[in-house]
Amino acid sequence: MSTQRKCLISKRSIEKNYQVGKFQRIAVSAPNHSGWIFFAGEEGEEFMKDPTNFAEETISTVLFYNPKLRDFLDAPVGSLFTVGEQGTERRTQKAMRGFWGNHEESYASDPAQVQLDVLQWIKSYPFWPILWHCLFLLFLFLSTIEQMPYVLYALILLGICAYYWHTVTSHFGKGCAHPGIVVNMNPLTIAVYTDLSKGNGRYPVIKLVKKRIRNSEGLDLTIGTRLPMVATYSDWEHSLPYWADFDPKPLHCATTDVEEAERLMAEFKTEEWAELDRFLKQLPEVPKPGLYRVDVAHSDWKWVV
Repeated sequence: MSTQRKCLISKRSIEKNYQVGKFQRIAVSAPNHSGWIFFAGEEGEEFMKDPTNFAEETISTVLFYNPKLRDFLDAPVGSLFTVGEQGTERRTQKAMRGFWGNHEESYASDPAQVQLDVLQWIKSYPFWPILWHCLFLLFLFLSTIEQMPYVLYALILLGICAYYWHTVTSHFGKGCAHPGIVVNMNPLTIAVYTDLSKGNGRYPVIKLVKKRIRNSEGLDLTIGTRLPMVATYSDWEHSLPYWADFDPKPLHCATTDVEEAERLMAEFKTEEWAELDRFLKQLPEVPKPGLYRVDVAHSDWKWVV
C-alpha cells in the first residue's frame, strides 16, 4: 500500500506524539483514502461521536512515529488491531456468523483454523445432517422413477447440504477461539466469555450454552472442566457499536485431535480465564442458558437500555 494515501487519526493520538493504541480499516469510496483510522485507545463514546476530533493525515506520517505498523497496512477492510503493552500488535477482529439468508459475513483476523472432522460432528449433532442427506437420497431415488419434479427437489437438497457443510466448516476454520468452562453436567452447560464490541467501547458478556459432545477420547467432563470453544458473531443492526450475539461451539464437537485442543488452550491468556471466573459470579444463582451482560456498571453497557 502506498504510504502517501490518506488516513484518519484521533487528535488525542496526535496530542500524545502520534501514539497509536488501536487501528481499524473501514470501507471508503475515495480512491486516495486507505480506510485506516488510528486511535490512541482511550477515546470515549462522546469523543467518538464528534468527527472534528479526527484529523486527516498521510499514512507515512503515522508510520514515522509507529514504524512497526507498516506490516499490517495491507490487512483487509474490517480488520481491527490493538497495540500491546510491549509494542506488539494483536489482531482483535471478531467473526460474524454467516447462516441462512445472511447477506454479509466477516471472519476473525486470527481464526481458529480447525479442520472439521465430519464424523465427529455428526456424532455430536446428528439431526440436521442426517435429515438433509436422507431427504436428498429420497428425492434422488424418486427421480429415477419419475424425473420431474423430484430431480429438482434433489438438486435443491444437494445445495442445502453443500451450504450446511460450508457453514459448519467455516465456523471452526474462520471463527474466534474462546475459553469455556463447564458449569452444569445435566444438561451439559458451558459458560463462554467475550466482548461484543466492534472495536470501540467495551461490551462484556457471558453466554451459557447447552451443548452435546460425543465420543471425544480422553475428555473427562466435570463441573469446572476448561474447554476451547470456537464462536462466530451475528449482527442484526449494523449501526450499533456491538455485535448482537455470538454462537460458541465446543472444539471437541468438530475434532478428536488432541493436539488441536492443546494448541488453542495454549493460546488463551491467564487474564481471559480470570475474567471468565470473575464474571461468572455476577450471574443469577440458578442461571438459564442464554446471553448475560456482565460488568455493566464499569462498561459501555451502562449507556444501553
